[in-house]
Amino acid sequence: MDTTTEVDAPPATPQRRPRDPLMLWTVLVVVWMVSFFAALLVTGPDANPSEAEQALRWVVRIGLMVGVVGAVALGAGWARRLGYLGRTERKARPGEEGFVEDEAELRAVEGFEFKDLDVELNSPLERLAHTTRVINELGHTAKIDAVALVRELLNGGFSVGASDVHLMPESDGLRCTLRVDGVLHDVGVVPARQRQRVINRVKVMSQLSLHVHAKPQDGRFTFDSERYQARVSTLPTNHGEKVVIRLAVNDERRYELSHIGFDPELLAVYQTLLHREHGIIYFTGPTGSGKTTTMYASMTYIRDQLGDKLNLVTLEDPMEVDFRGMAQTQVNPHVGLDFASGLRSILRQDPDVIMLGEIRDEETAQIAIRAGLTGHLILTSVHADSTVGVFYRLSQLNLDKYQLTGASIAVVNQRLAVRNCSECTEEVEISDMHRRQLILLGVEEVKGPFFEGKGCDRCRGKGRRGRVPLLEVMRIDDELRELLVADTSKHDLERAAIEGGMVPLGVQAMQRANRGEIPVEEVVRVLSL
Repeated sequence: MDTTTEVDAPPATPQRRPRDPLMLWTVLVVVWMVSFFAALLVTGPDANPSEAEQALRWVVRIGLMVGVVGAVALGAGWARRLGYLGRTERKARPGEEGFVEDEAELRAVEGFEFKDLDVELNSPLERLAHTTRVINELGHTAKIDAVALVRELLNGGFSVGASDVHLMPESDGLRCTLRVDGVLHDVGVVPARQRQRVINRVKVMSQLSLHVHAKPQDGRFTFDSERYQARVSTLPTNHGEKVVIRLAVNDERRYELSHIGFDPELLAVYQTLLHREHGIIYFTGPTGSGKTTTMYASMTYIRDQLGDKLNLVTLEDPMEVDFRGMAQTQVNPHVGLDFASGLRSILRQDPDVIMLGEIRDEETAQIAIRAGLTGHLILTSVHADSTVGVFYRLSQLNLDKYQLTGASIAVVNQRLAVRNCSECTEEVEISDMHRRQLILLGVEEVKGPFFEGKGCDRCRGKGRRGRVPLLEVMRIDDELRELLVADTSKHDLERAAIEGGMVPLGVQAMQRANRGEIPVEEVVRVLSL
């Protein structure tokens, strides 16, 4: 399938190379030295006193100018060399790190052919092995085909369900890895002499500057009519630029509440919250725990249930997936569009439901709380370590406690656990070490059965395949509001929430382990976060 690479960022324009301040300082010193020796000749033993005085004044003035201008130039020069000031780098010469050979060739290939390996290969293990073999073959040719190698990395990444492609520069080459189910898998190493061609190919696709290596860059590209999306991030390291490509499939079916692994009983409880007309639902959890996916799925549920009657708006950083029936906006600090100003503008657009990527500051929190109190349903995230921790985090932003609790309707604390492979799962006895760990983590009664995947072709021999969300939903009722306003201890708040129907993460994890969905190691890991 031939497609054209679609990029929404403008191409990088070459900039004029600035003059080196160190060179300016050197020129000024030379001028001063010449003027000094000229003054010595003028102020000899037979010189006129008035002429000698004028010459000396002239030398002093030049010396002062050299001192002031030279000091500024010298400081700026060293700041540039140490990387504290931005600069446009010169093009690397042959043999230097970053040299772009056949730049026209890299730029000429704009198309991207996506090939679904599911048609040819029967299991994820075979697909991963195929990608590894092809990468190693392409990486060790006399002149690497960077276009083909990057194509194979993306093909393999999407086919095995990878979330990210990593290109890690090392002393001996460029290590290529895919992150699948949260774990990095090596798929090959490109020799050091070839690695810049691969990095440059990714830069070309995402329209990043090929001649900037000393500072990070961000870009993106799409292909196959924008179904497949990739966000690119570069970072300078001691061995060159590291590149990470975040992969996303623009398929709304992946963002349905019924498809992301909710426990059926918990799903019914959560769906009732989404029918509320106003208030705030907070999401929390570690980075990469699936908060954004759950918020997207919640928005599609609301749209599918009442979409023709509601105005749905999102404010994101970054915008990851394009959804029909929603007005989506990405924050852009470069033009003054942050979460606070964006939310203020959205409220003038007559919204019913707002997905706000994150509450980071007092201003955004205050605007969101007022909106939640005045007839808008808001889904947003807050960085905290627990459901109760969300309110402790927000209380640090000098918010009115009565308004904060009055606007809040629920907190969702989320984790992702790796799922046992359904094809090779067997019942096992857990070790004494795992039993002690569970007790230390607060599991009151450690009862089996427990299960674990043994490894097969379907799971790439790992015994694990896919991930399942664990969600702790705390509904905010009047009793909890009173406790929150009264600055009740975290322990008492959690106990009241459990009495009100909240199922703790530990209980959910043990239930799923007893059903064979996740291994006991995942229960320990999730409860340790």
